[in-house]
Amino acid sequence: MKNYCTLFLIYILLSSFGLVEAQDMGNYNYNRGNSTQATAAEDIKLQPYIMNDSTLVINAKLLFNIRPTEQVAIFSLVQSGKTLDNCHELMNSRLNGFLNGLTQMGISTEAIYIDVISQVPTFEYEIEKKIFSRTTNEVPTGFELKKNVHIRCKNDSQTFDKIMILAAQQEIYDYVKSEYYLSQNQYTAVSDSLRNEGIRIIEKKLNQFKKLGFTTTENLAYKTFSEDFDLVDPHKRYQSYEAFNNTSNLKRNYKNQQDMEKSKTFYYTGVSYTDYDLVISPIVLEPTLQMAYQLQVRYVFKRK
Repeated sequence: MKNYCTLFLIYILLSSFGLVEAQDMGNYNYNRGNSTQATAAEDIKLQPYIMNDSTLVINAKLLFNIRPTEQVAIFSLVQSGKTLDNCHELMNSRLNGFLNGLTQMGISTEAIYIDVISQVPTFEYEIEKKIFSRTTNEVPTGFELKKNVHIRCKNDSQTFDKIMILAAQQEIYDYVKSEYYLSQNQYTAVSDSLRNEGIRIIEKKLNQFKKLGFTTTENLAYKTFSEDFDLVDPHKRYQSYEAFNNTSNLKRNYKNQQDMEKSKTFYYTGVSYTDYDLVISPIVLEPTLQMAYQLQVRYVFKRK
């Protein structure tokens, strides 16, 4: 019991110290825009040493920044036409030009998928004038066709720049997003590395506790463990802000005064390192996949 109380008091003292992160001020400090919601990796909060007269819980929390090996980029196409045949003809002309360019880049047809989103008629209002009244009627004007192009390619900036140029040449400007992936071998290697490091951290903490006279072998009834993995995609970690500085001295006494539209931009910000025991590859130059891991070991002792 004495060992348990000593360890509990040390935990209280250590928990009173906070961790402060320093960062240079960027343009986003002028006017912060909407922030993305916290991802699941940030919800895996580091648990303290939970201890009473019979239970002790020790945690190891780790984060691994990984450069993705592949990505699937999605581009959206919208085509309007007077007739349905005309709409499909114009759409196929743009698509074929885009697909031929991708093939010349070395991207196989198996790495491309065409996702048909919608095919709907379009309408506009027509005013019918009468002697004593006006009637507004909806009349068909043509059709609108929407398709998405999914492209599997290497996570390489030069390759992606070429894809963007090819898309623009076919009047495809709507780049929706990219989903990033790891190969099976890379995923297995990363998860095994996190698990081994988590075990090492747990063992290190237990060895340090032995210096205080604490042992987990005396009066131990049983022990259990649990683990949790979470993989955070980069596109979920972008935040927006408006970069501007309003220095106008114009008094706001005009009824019809309108503010100019401010340009909104985005920047990448990864999962915060706060509360992690270990961060592997902590310095991030480009958006990365972030794999979070937590290992928890629970010791239950016999009551005296």
